[in-house]
Amino acid sequence: MNSSLIGIFCAEGEQIVDTKETFPRVTSSTREDLRAGRMNWLHMTPPDDLAQTFEAQQELYARPQPGFMM
Repeated sequence: MNSSLIGIFCAEGEQIVDTKETFPRVTSSTREDLRAGRMNWLHMTPPDDLAQTFEAQQELYARPQPGFMM
């Protein structure tokens, strides 16, 4: 996860639980925000992008993923 140059995060539901080091910088948040549970990807997504985000999420969950459990 840390080898990428883009901001990547892992979430449980809407709550962001882990991030690559770049993610807090590109979102103007801090590691303390992450530790305190103040990072929620749904709240961080611009309203105009929510429909596309939900569609992408549904496509991801619909595909069988080897070794991936929901």
